Amino acid sequence: TWGPLVGGVGGGEQLPFSALEPSQSEGTSDHMQSSCASSYMDPQDWQVTLLPRKERGIENIEIQQFISKKADLLFSQSWKTNVTIVKDGNEENENCYAIMPPLEQFMEIPGAERRELFFRDIERGDIVIGRISSIREFGFFVVLFCLRSGVVRDIADLEITALCPLRDVPPQSSHGDPLSYYQNGDLIQAAIKDIDRYHEKLSVSLHKSALSPSLANTKLGVISSEDLPVHYRRSIDVASSLETYEKVLHNSLGFANPAVVEFLGSKLGLDESSPPSLMRGLQRYINSNLTEK
Repeated sequence: TWGPLVGGVGGGEQLPFSALEPSQSEGTSDHMQSSCASSYMDPQDWQVTLLPRKERGIENIEIQQFISKKADLLFSQSWKTNVTIVKDGNEENENCYAIMPPLEQFMEIPGAERRELFFRDIERGDIVIGRISSIREFGFFVVLFCLRSGVVRDIADLEITALCPLRDVPPQSSHGDPLSYYQNGDLIQAAIKDIDRYHEKLSVSLHKSALSPSLANTKLGVISSEDLPVHYRRSIDVASSLETYEKVLHNSLGFANPAVVEFLGSKLGLDESSPPSLMRGLQRYINSNLTEK
């Protein structure tokens, strides 16, 4: 487990995340804010957490049976490729492939379920985008509305708030308050640093060190509306229309790209010269002329 997300406030006192939530109304008194800052949660109370999906045990019997039957093919050396998979959080080429809004947007999934899925799948190093809602002496709060990396989900209406502590705000100069550079309403792109899945709390950072290696070139900090991901801008357009997922897909410029399969294959690191298959029949004749016919 990890301890309280913010430290060094009030003479070294460690504050829990729950004590630092932004006020829900502008009329909150100083007394209420000071009482929140004085509360304390023992780090041991944070030990009950929901494990991310990749750390949970597989309970699906069909998946277990499939892995058991296909183990020799799934873990075969022939699947390995020398193709380098390149990931860039800023790379969205809508001319090469169809960039779609989150599928959830077309499925009328309740907000509670979408929120649960978000906290299930979010990982450290993922890039999120939001708007500053409150600035305090210990950092600022951001209301998230989309993701740039990881599992893209429809979260714009969920009011998910993340804290960016003061220590995770890079200074703009050698002197002065780092927070003076920011103001309410700024669009912020940040990296997920800490996650409390049980209490649904997030901490983000503007330091490059918080990014995963594959996203190291991603800009963090204040961004403009032109920097928003294509999938989010497209989701805004779809929200005001009655178009189906299929229609949006077919109307996407990249969907008609004749080389879309080759492009996405290279993004996934698939080698077309010797494509692997889980069909044993194709494995048997993989080197024969039958496959060419």
